Amino acid sequence: MKKITLFTISFFLSALGYSTIYQTIDNGGGNIGWSTDGGITDCGCQAASAGKQDSIIVLHAYTFPIGYFSDGEIEAPVRVSAGLGNLVLFEDNIDLFKIDIRLYSSTVTFNGKFGITGAGQNVSGVYAYSGSVVSFNDDFGNGKKQDNAEIYLDSSEVVFAPQILIKGMVLTTAFSSNVTLGNNDYLEKCWLINQQNSALDIGNGVIFDDSEVRLYSNIVSIGNNVKFNTDAIIYFGENMNINIPGSVSFNHASVNLSTESSAQGAIVNIKSGVVIVDSEVNVPDGTILNITDPNIYKNNGTPTITVDGLLNLDSVIVITDTRFNVQSKGIINMLDGTSCDFTGSTVNSNTTDAASVLSCGQTYNPDNSEFYIWENGSWSQPSPPNHVGALVEIRDSYVTGTDGDILCGNLYINEDITTTISSGGYIRSTSYFNNLGIMTIKNEGSLIMDENTVFHFDNGTFLVERVGQLSGMKFNVWSSPVWEENLLSIFEYTNPCDMYVFEAKLQSWKYDFTVGTELTCNGNDVVFGVNDVISGADGFFDRGRGYFIPGNNVDSIHVFNGSVNNSIRTIKINTSNLGNQPYWQGDDWNLVGNPYPSGLDLNLLWGENAIKNPYITDAIYFWVETANPPYDEFGSYEAWNPLGGTYFYDSNEKVNSINGIVPAGMGFWVYANDPDDSGSKIYDFKFDNTMRVINQAPLAKSNHYRYQTSERHRIWLNLTNDSNGYDQVLIGTLPSATDGIDALYDAHLNYNGENMLLATVQENQYFTINSFAPRIKVDTTEIELFVMAANESNHYLTIDSSLIYLNEKRVFLLDKEKGTEQEMLENQSILLDIDTAGKYEQRFYLRVTNSHITGVAEIENGLDGRVWSFGNEIFYDNFLSNISEITVYDLRGVEIYRSWPKKRNSQFTIGTQVEGIFIVRLKDVRGNMRTERVYLNSN
Repeated sequence: MKKITLFTISFFLSALGYSTIYQTIDNGGGNIGWSTDGGITDCGCQAASAGKQDSIIVLHAYTFPIGYFSDGEIEAPVRVSAGLGNLVLFEDNIDLFKIDIRLYSSTVTFNGKFGITGAGQNVSGVYAYSGSVVSFNDDFGNGKKQDNAEIYLDSSEVVFAPQILIKGMVLTTAFSSNVTLGNNDYLEKCWLINQQNSALDIGNGVIFDDSEVRLYSNIVSIGNNVKFNTDAIIYFGENMNINIPGSVSFNHASVNLSTESSAQGAIVNIKSGVVIVDSEVNVPDGTILNITDPNIYKNNGTPTITVDGLLNLDSVIVITDTRFNVQSKGIINMLDGTSCDFTGSTVNSNTTDAASVLSCGQTYNPDNSEFYIWENGSWSQPSPPNHVGALVEIRDSYVTGTDGDILCGNLYINEDITTTISSGGYIRSTSYFNNLGIMTIKNEGSLIMDENTVFHFDNGTFLVERVGQLSGMKFNVWSSPVWEENLLSIFEYTNPCDMYVFEAKLQSWKYDFTVGTELTCNGNDVVFGVNDVISGADGFFDRGRGYFIPGNNVDSIHVFNGSVNNSIRTIKINTSNLGNQPYWQGDDWNLVGNPYPSGLDLNLLWGENAIKNPYITDAIYFWVETANPPYDEFGSYEAWNPLGGTYFYDSNEKVNSINGIVPAGMGFWVYANDPDDSGSKIYDFKFDNTMRVINQAPLAKSNHYRYQTSERHRIWLNLTNDSNGYDQVLIGTLPSATDGIDALYDAHLNYNGENMLLATVQENQYFTINSFAPRIKVDTTEIELFVMAANESNHYLTIDSSLIYLNEKRVFLLDKEKGTEQEMLENQSILLDIDTAGKYEQRFYLRVTNSHITGVAEIENGLDGRVWSFGNEIFYDNFLSNISEITVYDLRGVEIYRSWPKKRNSQFTIGTQVEGIFIVRLKDVRGNMRTERVYLNSN
C-alpha cells in the first residue's frame, strides 16, 4: 500500500473548550502518565480514576482496568478519544460520569454496565465515526443519575448484546450506519432515530416500553414477537416502505405514518397476525397502511384509527370496539375483504355503527373527495389528484403538460383513451394501475409505479419516446424502457453492424442478433455467425442491458412500443480473466441500463448493488460523446460513486444534475466485484421500483449527482489545454473511506481513448475518483498525479470547484522536476511547465494540508501587506510601513519564533528541519496586525 496520510480531522481538544491536561495512553510503550502537552512530556504521575476535566487520547489498543472509572468519585467532563484502528476495552462499569467518548475508525467494547449522567451542555455519550464499531455487553443507562445518554453514529455500527436493559438512551444514526438490538432486549424511555441509508436490526422478543422509534430508512428488520407497550411510539418517516411481521404486537402504543411531502408518503405493511390493543393508529394524508387479517380490539382503553390517507384492510377483518376517525381525504378500502367484523366499532361519531357504514368489497370515504374523474376536459375535483390515496379514472384524452401531473393510489384509464405524459411531467400510481387506452411518454417524461403497485401489463398500449444523436457518427448507450422491443424496428435508419452489445465474460463487443441473421451493413450483405453474437441473442432488447448504438441523419426521436418494464428487474453481470484496455485496471466491465420509463436514483441503485449486496465496485460510468470523429466507444467517460461525480463542459455549459438521476432509456457501465480474482463470479444486478424517480436530465448528457452525506470534503480538478482539451478528477474525504483502495469509493480511470488524461495515482493504479479517510490530527499529504499531454500547446491545472474542501484545507501543486510549489485556488489556472506531448509520471503532486484549526485566535487583517512561503523560508512585504514585530506559532498556539526586524520586507527561517503548517503574525509600527498560515518544508 502506498504510504500516505491524507485529509485529517484536526483534533485539538483545547480548542474545543477542554483543559490542556491530557492523559495519553500509549500501550506500545507500556506507560500511562499525565502531561501538559498531549504526551510529549510525562510528568511521572500515577494513573488514577479519571476526572479533572481530562482529555484522554488513546494512541494504541488499550484496556481500561477495573477501577479506572470509579463509581461516583468524579463527575467532571471526561473525553476519551480513539482513532484509526485502535481497540479500546472497558472492563468495569462506568457510572455517574459526564464522559464523552469519540471514536474514529476504531472499535470499543463495554463489558460492564454503562450508566453515565449528563445535563445541559454536559450531555454524555458515545460518538462514533468512520467505520467504528461499538459493543455493549451489559446494561446501558442504568446509572443512578441517568439523564438520557447519547449515542451518535456516522458511518459506524453499534451492537447491543441480548437480554440487556437499555434505559434513557437517545440513539441517532447518520450516513450508512448500523444498529443491532439483541434478542429479548428491553428498552425503556429511549429515543431511537434511524436516518436514511442506515440499517436497524431489531432482534426477536425486543420490548419497547415508553420509548419512541423513528424510522427514516427502509433498511429495517423487525424480529418476531417484538412488543411496543406502554405509550411506545413507532414513527414511519417520509417515503418509507416497511413490512411488519405478524407476531409483532402493539399494546397501549401508537403507530404513526408520516408524510412531509404529499408525493413521498410512508407505506407500511402489517402482516397477518399482528395484534393492536388499546392503541392509536394514524394514517395521515399521503400515506398508505396495508393490514392483512387485522385484529384490533379493546382491552381497557379505546383503540382509535385516524385515516386521512389510505387504509387497506385485506382478508379477514376483526376490529372490535374501535373508533374510526376518517377525514375528508381518507379512504378505507376493503375491496379484497372476505369477512368483516366491526363489533361495537364506530365511525366518525360515537353513535354511528361501523357495520352500517363499512362493508366488505367496498371502499369508504366520507365525502368522496378522493375520487377523481377526468371527463370533458375537467376534473371532478377542483385540482388534479396529488395524494397517494386518490382513486382516479381517466375517461377523456389527457396531457400532463396542460392538464397537470398525477399522483394517486389507484389509476384506471378507459379503453381507447389517449394519455400523454409531457416532457418533464409525470404520472405516479402507488397501489393499482390499469391502462386500457394509449399512453405516450414523451422524452424526459416519467411513468412511476411504486413497489406494491398492482400493474395490469397485458392491456393497453405504451409508446415511450426518447431523443438520441442526430448523426450516424455519434453514439448513445441505450437501454429499453419496454420489454420485447425489436432492435431493428427502433433503429431503422442505423447501420445494424454498429448496434453493439458487450459480452462481459469475453470483455468484447458482440451483437444481439440470432445466429444466421442476414442484414445489409453499408451496402454489404452480412450473415451473423455464432462467434459474432452474445449467448441467447434474439434481436430484441434485453431488460436492463446497455446497447451501444449510433444515431442517424434522419430522425433523433426513437419510439419504444410495448409493455413498460415494472417491478423488480435483474440482469446477470459477470467477472472475467480477460483485460483489453490499458488504463481500465481490470477485466470485469459490464454494460447495463435503466429499464424503466422513468428516472433512476443512483443512490438507491448503488445502495442495493454495492453496499447491501457487494456486486459492483469503483463507480458507475457514463459514456459521453465529446471526442472528434471517428466516434467509437472510447469517446469520454464520467464516473459517479458516493464521493460524488465528475462532469464535463458542453458548449461552455457545465453539465450536472442536482437530482442524481439516470434518465429513462440510458445505459451505463458497472464494474463487477471479483475479490478473489477468480474471474468466475456471476451476480443478479437488481433494479426495482423503489429506485424510480422523475426524469430531469437529457439522455445525451451524463451528470454528477447528489449523495446524502454531510461529511464529504471534495475538489474537482481539471486538466485543459489551448486546443480545448479537457479531463477531470474528483478528490475528497468520506467518513467510510480509507487511505487504501476502497471498492466502494475509488473509481479507476476508465480510459477515454484520447491523448490527454488526468488521474490520481495510488498503489501504481490510476483513478478518476479518489477518496480518503478523515483524520484525528493535523496532517500533510502528497497525492501523485498522472498527466498525459495531448500536444505541445499550453496545458493547465485548475480547481474547477470545491465543496467544504478549500474551507478546511490548502492545496499546493508540486512540480518535483522543476522544484516549484504553487498554492491552488479555485478557478485560478496554473500553467504546467511541459513542452512535449506524452505521459508525465512521478512529477506532479498535490500537497494537501489541514490548516483550519489552530491555537491562535483569528485576527482581522488590518495590515496592508502579504506573507508567503517557499521551502523553509517565510517572506513578508508590508506595503506602507516597517514591520515592528514578527511572531511565529505552531498549531497549538505555542510561540516558536519572535523577531523585531524594523524592515518593510524581508525573509527569514525558523529552522533547518521543519515541515508543516505555522501561523505568522506581523505587527507594524502603527499597531496594525496581520495573521497568515504558511506551509514550510525543509526538503
